[in-house]
Amino acid sequence: MLNNILVSVIAVAMPILIVGLVFFFDYRKTQDKNRTLIEIAKNANDAGKIEDLIRSLDPPKATSIQMKRGGLTTLFVGVGLFLFGLFFLGNILRGAGLLVLCIGLGVFLAGLFFPDQNEKN
Repeated sequence: MLNNILVSVIAVAMPILIVGLVFFFDYRKTQDKNRTLIEIAKNANDAGKIEDLIRSLDPPKATSIQMKRGGLTTLFVGVGLFLFGLFFLGNILRGAGLLVLCIGLGVFLAGLFFPDQNEKN
């Protein structure tokens, strides 16, 4: 009886703890980045250098080619999961495979229909 309650509490608390830790460390990373930018801005004389530094800290935007590659890879992982579920395991893995397949198809189509600005020219 006590074991079942303990397992239930751990099963509910563990995902909450993991999500909380991810948010906490993401918050700390953002705060450290902001403090660093403030210190650099205090000591820098040229505003253009500060703007370049801020732009360099932004994550790079995925290109159309990267989206197509990632979408195709995800699509075929979904096909593999679906086939594995079809022949060996069962309905759950087939459903997960179809979900992954649809996500990959969506990413691939987004890369196909929304090319980069420099690709249009």
